[in-house]
Amino acid sequence: MKVSKRQLQAIIKEERAKLLSEQSDNMYLEALATVATTADESLEALELASRDIGPSDKALYDKLDEAMAVMEDLMGLANQALENADMMQKGAI
Repeated sequence: MKVSKRQLQAIIKEERAKLLSEQSDNMYLEALATVATTADESLEALELASRDIGPSDKALYDKLDEAMAVMEDLMGLANQALENADMMQKGAI
């Protein structure tokens, strides 16, 4: 079964919410969740902006594309850190 990017993001948000509810007193995890959420929201805004601009302004389009790649990386790193923290809590690491 193939999972779309949006479905994957929804699954990640759900897992993040579960993890945070279990460890609501951990400021580190709360900060990571905030970073992941903010990066996700920024990525969505950049995707909308790039659709409006399109390739007509190539330089701006390229900059938006670079920014989206950075946001995707940031979101991925924050989510990976959250997953690692969850695995540590469960004793898997």
